[in-house]
Amino acid sequence: QQQQQQQQAAPSAGQAAAAALAGGAQVDGMLQDEREVKKQRRKQSNRESARRSRLRKQAECEELSNRVNTLQQKNSELAQELEAMRKKCEELTSENTELQGRLSSSGAAGGDVPDARGVEGDAQAVAARTNRAKAEVAAA
Repeated sequence: QQQQQQQQAAPSAGQAAAAALAGGAQVDGMLQDEREVKKQRRKQSNRESARRSRLRKQAECEELSNRVNTLQQKNSELAQELEAMRKKCEELTSENTELQGRLSSSGAAGGDVPDARGVEGDAQAVAARTNRAKAEVAAA
């Protein structure tokens, strides 16, 4: 009777092998679970990195868009300023031409000298302003 109890209590070789396989399966299962956890962490990390990258790219696009708007506005202002300077240059050139014509006609007609000198002074002043305006237009 004791022998029977010992045989029942002691596992057979087949039972021991089955238990060892079951234990090995548990170890394999734990390794697979661990790998799956690492895989999920890696996926989540990649998602977060991609999200940060998208946000960074969006911010760069917004900054560039603001810069484009600012530069377009500045360009428009400079174009208006240039047009005003060209107009002023044309006006001064026309005035200069008129004064030079008056000077030459008063000199040819032999008009009085003080009047001719006054026109000549005006012509020189207009010529100087014209040259300054042309220089400003050229610099712009």
